[in-house]
Amino acid sequence: GNIHSISFLLKTLTDSYFDVFATLPPIIPPGPIGILGFGAGSTARLILELYPPEIAVHGWELDPSVIDVGREFFGLSKLERDHKDRIFINIGDALNASVKTGFSGILVDLFSKGSVIKELQDPQAWEDLKSRLRYRGRIMVNVGGKCVEAEDSDRDGALVMEETLRVMSQVFGDKLFVLTLGNGNDSSVALTGDLPDLDAWKKRLPRSELRSYVDMWIPYREFCLRY
Repeated sequence: GNIHSISFLLKTLTDSYFDVFATLPPIIPPGPIGILGFGAGSTARLILELYPPEIAVHGWELDPSVIDVGREFFGLSKLERDHKDRIFINIGDALNASVKTGFSGILVDLFSKGSVIKELQDPQAWEDLKSRLRYRGRIMVNVGGKCVEAEDSDRDGALVMEETLRVMSQVFGDKLFVLTLGNGNDSSVALTGDLPDLDAWKKRLPRSELRSYVDMWIPYREFCLRY
């Protein structure tokens, strides 16, 4: 039930939560986007190939061997060549990620041993990330779900997702929304900030296939009642 990275030879979109991540740029102010948990570059590829050159990504990945695999097998080397002024990869702890001017948006995809990392069940981690945003910046997060298969049986995917969202709600209050992918995949994504104008959001998306995600967001409190 765990997906680390996805790359197709003949298409850009992935039919997964990476595509949801690709809807973030139109609803954030101009500026750098942080990718925390860079993996083999699936999220970066979508953003760099779908959006104009003024959008740059700064990625953090803890394990340098993952970047090596991305460069060898996932086309990351080509992505770096084609967008050398737009992609910056850092090896290190993603929770320490920062840029001098602040992030316009942060995409969080941090898992360890098949589970959302424990640090993301601590409100302080979200306070720290929030402090690194520009004014009106947003955070979008892969919070997992029942489909996530942790190596530790005590780290149930659904329970970890619930706890992660609960502590996020402590930091972001009513400005927290959740999207569940469906179609047999219960993986969920969280979004911070006020809910954008949905029609305007759709019009600014570069691919029509991405527009269906816009209508899927619900307030966290409503998500709790449904889940």
